[in-house]
Amino acid sequence: MTTYAQRLEFGLVKCARRYAPRLAPPEWRQPGDYRAPLPELAHQLAGYGVLVMVGNVAPGLQTQAAIHFRDWVENYKSLYSLLASALFPTFKNVQAFYVDEFGVPPIVGLQGDAIPVIEMLAGYIAPYSAAKQGNASEVELIGLLDIVMEELEAGDLPRDTYRTIRDNCAALVRTLLTGYIKQVPLTPMLRPLFSDTSQPMPPEVPERLDVTQVSPSANTQTISPPPPVIQPPTMLPEEDRIDLAPPPTQVPEAPLFKPDSIPVFFDPGRRDKRQPPPPPVPRLPEE
Repeated sequence: MTTYAQRLEFGLVKCARRYAPRLAPPEWRQPGDYRAPLPELAHQLAGYGVLVMVGNVAPGLQTQAAIHFRDWVENYKSLYSLLASALFPTFKNVQAFYVDEFGVPPIVGLQGDAIPVIEMLAGYIAPYSAAKQGNASEVELIGLLDIVMEELEAGDLPRDTYRTIRDNCAALVRTLLTGYIKQVPLTPMLRPLFSDTSQPMPPEVPERLDVTQVSPSANTQTISPPPPVIQPPTMLPEEDRIDLAPPPTQVPEAPLFKPDSIPVFFDPGRRDKRQPPPPPVPRLPEE
């Protein structure tokens, strides 16, 4: 039986091969070949515009799991759209896809053109949601979104616009915390924010997921693994299954993209403030 750690390693590597070839180890053949911490690879993928997430649904809700997973992903897409539309209006495209839909828990991906927004979701929103799991104070949520807006250099927005975006994003994060999907920790927090989220990863998830580790749960004391006869959800908006291609013979010097891939508009190696690229120069009319 394939373990959660093996599924996660397999899924992260195939995401890297499609969206970030430079991150994919050329010698990788099977789970266990990647020896670096898996959260590190998930964090690096965010620098290429891909957020990988894992969520659990309680066994008693498995019959409606497809609805709950759809709502969970839609909340993340709404967060992306709110921030990207205001700050990177030419990079609003976002899509959700299954990285691995057949195992438990399902592994989901979110790919967006505005890489800084994906990095904020991966570095603040996702780890905060995984660590809190439940209600959070309004002050804490507003503080979290203020940090996200500051990182995205949104301070030059009109004050009313800024507050509207921040408050709407905070409401979506609250929905994530109180929803039926309990997020499993994966991407680390970019920096300590609050006393109970100061650790980059909650203690039940080690830095390197051992291949013998069973599927973790957001609350291992109350949520048991779902019955094996019940299948995970089979459909997400804009579902896109990724085929695992043979590994490349060597690491490209720079990320390579197929015509149907999403180009990287931002330098994923930089962690400082980013500006969107200038719009393309219009072509002159033919004579």
